[in-house]
Parts: sequence; structure tokens; C-alpha cells
Amino acid sequence: MAAQTNPFDRLVDLAVFAPVGLALELRKQVPGWAKSGRSELDNRVKLARLIGQFAVKQGRVEVAKRLDRMAAERAAAPPVIVEAQMVIETDAVAPVADASRAESDITDVVVDATSLPIEAYDSLAASQVVARLEALSAVELATVRAYEMGHRGRRTILGKIAQLEAG
Repeated sequence: MAAQTNPFDRLVDLAVFAPVGLALELRKQVPGWAKSGRSELDNRVKLARLIGQFAVKQGRVEVAKRLDRMAAERAAAPPVIVEAQMVIETDAVAPVADASRAESDITDVVVDATSLPIEAYDSLAASQVVARLEALSAVELATVRAYEMGHRGRRTILGKIAQLEAG
């Protein structure tokens, strides 16, 4: 094929034949691209679902362990009187045998903002709450955790509480 020197022929190639050739190639290639994209996306979704299921399972096991530990601590401690003469009885918490019970026990805890040991809790940023957590007792930490899980669920705060409870 000889090189085209005529500018008009070049213009016709660019304006007419190139788009037609592109359309014909796209018609051949697009189904393969779609199949490849679908396959890749399906694989990534399956992997993400598997990781998520594993994380939930591990989280349930960890919650069950922590609730068992808290129940043992409460069983060993005398009743604690909290604001407004509210008494938390130590025998009210039984050890949790399985993770599904642990998850339902956490969601059943109802804590309102007025019973929190940190003033103006709802108006504070997570970093401000984290800075105040070290000064709290185990019962106060449990109260803050229950409130945070039932409301905003900020990972920074929940992670710091877990760290303080563990060590």
C-alpha cells in the first residue's frame, strides 16, 4: 500500500474509514472485554465476601471472650452504684458460651448519654474521647463501649477501649 500524499485522502481515511474500522473492531472486542471484566469483578467480590465472613466470625469469637472476661470480673466484684442510684448487680451477667449469644447481648444493652462518665460525650470528636478513656474504670469503659456500639460505632474509640480492657 503506497503512502498517501493527498491531504484529501488522509482526511477521508481519518474521518470515514478509521471510525468504521474502529466500530468493527469494537464489535468484535467488547464482548471479550465485558466477559473479562465480569470475571475479574466476580472474583474480587467473592474474595471480599470471604474476608468479610472471616472477620465477622473472628469478631464474634473476640466479643464472646471479652464478655466472658467481663462476667468473671463482675462476679468477683461487689455491686457498683452508678449515677442516680442505679445499681448494677454482679450476678446479672452470665458467662457467654457462644458468639451468637455474645452479639445479641451487646445489642440488648441500652445506655443513654446521661449515664456516660464523660461530660458532653456526643459533642466530642473521637480523638477527644480517646484522650479521656484511660482515666475511666472498667465499668465506665464498658458503659462507654455499650453506648458507642449502640450509636456511632467509632472504631477509634472501640479499639482504644479494647486495648485498655486487654492490658
